[in-house]
Amino acid sequence: MATVKCQNPHCDYFQKPVPQGEFCPFCGEPLGIPQPEPDLRSQPNLEPTPQSFSFFNPPTPDRSVPSPPTFVSPPTMVESKFSDRSSITLVHDCGKKFSIPERTPHKRFYIGRKGGPKMPKPEIDLTDIPHSERISRPHAHIVWDDRVNSYMFVDENSTNGSILNGQSLEPFQPYRLNNGDILELGREQKVIFTIEII
Repeated sequence: MATVKCQNPHCDYFQKPVPQGEFCPFCGEPLGIPQPEPDLRSQPNLEPTPQSFSFFNPPTPDRSVPSPPTFVSPPTMVESKFSDRSSITLVHDCGKKFSIPERTPHKRFYIGRKGGPKMPKPEIDLTDIPHSERISRPHAHIVWDDRVNSYMFVDENSTNGSILNGQSLEPFQPYRLNNGDILELGREQKVIFTIEII
């Protein structure tokens, strides 16, 4: 005689005869078509391993998906430890040093070449260094920003641009200066300074 067996591998009656009907009375699995009784004399022991399952607490299907890439936030602005009398110096590759006196909040110190009609006139005149023709008048300014406790560098939309630690800078955008930074005015690595902050 044909028997009906539950086909749910999580059911305690998986592959075991259950009362005929549309659903397994133990797990609720649709039963489908009755199957003939197999000849157990020629079949290996197919007793299922008991599963911890109940009709009211079915197993949770595995819907695991790969984790999304971890978003690494950009570096945060860390408060500098500069003293109230800190100063900044631009050290050119040729050895010349150009210093800004002790910090003055919101005071802009312009960098460039003196001469010509363009304003404002730069406080830091780079006219006498090699390849100074690549530097605009004015080229940029440095300002102390109390909000981030740091010196900031701002390119004044110079003709040949500015590069800080290998990154091209956007005009009129402030960039933090740190001790040991490499600042390039113009292109082709002709006018390079090391930043010293003490």
